[in-house]
Amino acid sequence: ACLAWLGASCTSPVAAYATLDAGALKLTALVSSDDGRKVLRVSASGPPDGAERLGRQVADSLLEQGAASIAPLQPGKTWRA
Repeated sequence: ACLAWLGASCTSPVAAYATLDAGALKLTALVSSDDGRKVLRVSASGPPDGAERLGRQVADSLLEQGAASIAPLQPGKTWRA
């Protein structure tokens, strides 16, 4: 949900990683500029049954920090293969 909410494509410099620890889902995501000089990173935790909501929350936080201005993202666009 996080990468989709960001509008990331398969060539966008983005990453997301989730772990489950003691019943809590922790999601960490980052967006970087193409040259890697600027990197934004956000982590958040929540219940596993709220995974999609957590992904959107993390994506929104990255967008609020300016992710779309440092990487080729199209928030709101859903990419299809």
